[in-house]
Amino acid sequence: MQFEPVGLEPQGPDKKRLFLAVSMMMLMWFGYVEWVTQNTPAPTAPAASSQADAAAVANEAKVAPKADVIDVPKQEEAVASAATPASAEVITHAKAQIMDKAMGKKGEMVQVGYDVSFTNQGGQILGYELTGYKAASTETSEDDAVKWVDLVHGSVEDVHLMGLASRGGDVVLRPKDTYRLVSNDSHRVTYERLTHEGVKITRTYTFGKNDFTYKHNIELENVGQTVRELQLDLQLAAENQGDSGGGMMNPMVAGFGAACHGNDHEHHRVETADLEDGPLEIKTPLLHVAMDDQYFLHALMPNPVDKATCKVALSETNETPGFILSLSYPAFKIRPGEKISWGQEAFAGPKELDTLQALGNDLDQNVDFGWFGAIARPMLWVLMQNYSYTGNFGLAIILLTLLVKLITFPLTQKSYVSMQQMKTIAPELKSLQKKYAHDRQLQGQKQMELYREKGINPMAGCLPMFIQMPIWIALYRTLWGSVELYQQPFFGWLTDLTMPDPLYVLPIAMGVTMAIQTAFQPAPEDQPQMKYIMWGMPIFLTVIMISLPAGLSLYMLTNNLLTIVQQYYIKRKYT
Repeated sequence: MQFEPVGLEPQGPDKKRLFLAVSMMMLMWFGYVEWVTQNTPAPTAPAASSQADAAAVANEAKVAPKADVIDVPKQEEAVASAATPASAEVITHAKAQIMDKAMGKKGEMVQVGYDVSFTNQGGQILGYELTGYKAASTETSEDDAVKWVDLVHGSVEDVHLMGLASRGGDVVLRPKDTYRLVSNDSHRVTYERLTHEGVKITRTYTFGKNDFTYKHNIELENVGQTVRELQLDLQLAAENQGDSGGGMMNPMVAGFGAACHGNDHEHHRVETADLEDGPLEIKTPLLHVAMDDQYFLHALMPNPVDKATCKVALSETNETPGFILSLSYPAFKIRPGEKISWGQEAFAGPKELDTLQALGNDLDQNVDFGWFGAIARPMLWVLMQNYSYTGNFGLAIILLTLLVKLITFPLTQKSYVSMQQMKTIAPELKSLQKKYAHDRQLQGQKQMELYREKGINPMAGCLPMFIQMPIWIALYRTLWGSVELYQQPFFGWLTDLTMPDPLYVLPIAMGVTMAIQTAFQPAPEDQPQMKYIMWGMPIFLTVIMISLPAGLSLYMLTNNLLTIVQQYYIKRKYT
């Protein structure tokens, strides 16, 4: 007589392994999504064009309010008057073309560079376009000129990039004050202003010929007859609109924030939401301050002896929401006839890891791979090596998949063999389940004895998924944060591997191949309900991958194809 106790189900090991694998995978994914959606900066509105900004400045420009003109020599009055025209003037710096080794394949270089435009309102940088990187948020027709990525993110309180303002002292200086253009040649732009208090300010921008660096120098000369005290801030600003659009189906959104990095190697990156309780102030000696975009960076590296500090604050007006990053210099006095000058090194360009590491000052800390940096950084290095031979980052990702498969092959091979052997002992397991159905503990003990006798690890089926999950997330972070892969095409319709597949071909192919993998490990006959979980995973991942980078779908598709070949070989060998 066969005894079937009420409330007890057969203890097939497949159910335990699959349930544990699915639970762990879901836990890792939802935990990761929850973390990144709470720690991802809010997206910013596209920066206005240089011409539009210039028009806005021209319309809003006003002559500075009257102030007492004290001790200004007569011969300087003409200079002061010439430095205050009623309208803004915009100049465009000569185009700089850079031989960018990091983005070129072996034996060939890719031409990228930048166009810089200035305004005499504040002597500021009005536009800094990186020629070679198309603005992702801009839709253009065939007749329109290509719009490039601009590192100037709008204007906040008259500050664009490199606004100079006084926060105290007895010399009044505002970002909208008008400067006179002194010179403009192929690599240098100089502006000058004489304040009402008798201090002449000369600002000089000197651009490198072969990289994305430039130098900014400020020279002050007291042409009056009275000692003056100055408290100056050098400011960068960014407009901000909208909230983060991150979610389960698209946890990473294009981020923008401000960063202050002290010589204690603490990296402080903030966005608008972090400033609602008050400004961020870093008083330790600075290595750099920066406006940090997803793939691009504008960073200033002050001289440590200047003892500058960093402050990031929300705009105090409601006209344009955004924040201002200030490089604040200590108060100082300048005597009549005295000249004082100081400067900053600057980097404004793509966040190529090798380039930032070479520049020092911990600039590479702005490339954020999150918790998976230990995997993502060497992964990026491997991708760059692969690209140097293939000239295509899609092929580089395929080679990366092959390499990962080779490294993990001993572990996954043993796992898949154990899964296949589980099927060969299924009749014996079923017999044990029936024989010891009345004693769950004894049943499990006998099953483990059978596994040891056959040399089978019942938990091995979970291993391949646990190995791949950190690699998926690390590659995801690499695609999201590495400009080396930004706007890099594969073939045909795939023009940017960091963006989702516009035709959904790769995600669907990935789901189909995952379903084929599932077919190699069908649900136990005595547990037909398990098929819903097993067949649900390919559908679940396909839906998620539709909104994730195409490069990640390509990796998973290639890995699935290699796994199918591996499983087919094992099935032929062990059946």
